[in-house]
Amino acid sequence: MPNRNPYTPGFGLSPPTLAGRAGVIDETLAALRAGPRHPRFCFALLGHRGVGKTSVLDAIGERATSELGWPVVHRQAMREGDLLGDVGEGLIPALGHWNRLGRDYRHLEKDLSIGFNLGVVSAKAKAKANVHSTATAEGSGPGAFVELLRKVGTFARDHDSGVLITIDEAMTARRPDLVGMAGAIQTVVNRSQLPIAVIFAGLPSFREAIGVAGTFAERLSVQNLADLSPDASRLALVEPAAQLGVRWAPEALDLVTARSAGHPYYVQLFGYHSWEAGGGAEELTVAHVEAGIRVAETDLHGQFEGTWGRLRPQEQSFLSAVAVIGGSEPVPIVAVAASLKRSTGQLDVARNRLVYQHGLLRSPGRGQVQFHSHQFGDWVSENHAVVASPIRPNTSQQAQNIKAIRARPQPGRGFER
Repeated sequence: MPNRNPYTPGFGLSPPTLAGRAGVIDETLAALRAGPRHPRFCFALLGHRGVGKTSVLDAIGERATSELGWPVVHRQAMREGDLLGDVGEGLIPALGHWNRLGRDYRHLEKDLSIGFNLGVVSAKAKAKANVHSTATAEGSGPGAFVELLRKVGTFARDHDSGVLITIDEAMTARRPDLVGMAGAIQTVVNRSQLPIAVIFAGLPSFREAIGVAGTFAERLSVQNLADLSPDASRLALVEPAAQLGVRWAPEALDLVTARSAGHPYYVQLFGYHSWEAGGGAEELTVAHVEAGIRVAETDLHGQFEGTWGRLRPQEQSFLSAVAVIGGSEPVPIVAVAASLKRSTGQLDVARNRLVYQHGLLRSPGRGQVQFHSHQFGDWVSENHAVVASPIRPNTSQQAQNIKAIRARPQPGRGFER
């Protein structure tokens, strides 16, 4: 077996086989071809951490360039950054893809070599250092950004092209930047029907963040990126190995698929360590997978410790109560409230942060919560199952849950399910 490990468990890294995402990518390309009138021409791609949002953005960008001939600008929002300035600075060099258009493009390039102030940071968008400004945007900040997009969009429309802007980690963007970006989309794309497509990617909390940017932003189309199906998980494991002449034993493949539960990051992590445990074998077996999962568990527990330490005390108590009452199964919020001797209303902030901001819980049904990752749920059960309050469960079911939790294997022996 070749030494090169084909799996990529690092955050932000694209997997060798982007399984289970063809539908959303194809639908997005169809929307880009249809133009600004399509409801998904600008949209938000949302999902929990590790679900593969960045990989999908990259794939969409690659196809927009290769199939449509569009320039693509990739940017990542930052809490202390200047999103409009970053996009503006990245836009000019990205337009070099239009160099094939000759004189028309050179005129645009010269016209866009302007200095414009975008609020916190003064951003100068110049394609060439020796090109002097021949035009200035009216005003500064969002106004200058709108003018920049208008010129680029007009050129794209007149040359049967378009531009794609992707913004990753969008939930971290400053409110003024979101307001400015939403206003630019409303003015340039919706009203003027110019082909400047914008795709935001982020955690579900982005819904709340973009909601403050105005009524248009509240109506922004949303595509939720879910976990992989079992078949997609198997494909993500089998295809990269097969390209290197390695096969998975059916039982080993089933074990990784079941333990990863469709989480793309876990698929890559378990696949990576199973490959390493194989040590050159032409077939990955159950023994390799079990050894790999034990190593992967160590990585995950370190991540979970860091996640737990960043939570507020009330959020920790909420998770502990969920673990005590139901483990990784759905739990009624009223039961959590009763366990913590709080009203459900008093727990709304903690619940919403755990679901929408941290992505640690999900809502499987009305009035219910459940750990999004059963691995994290098992870890909380094993390490923090005592509710952080003097309250003790007072029902037979809760007592049975605590007894079961204490009987679980200690960390280091693999995920027992």
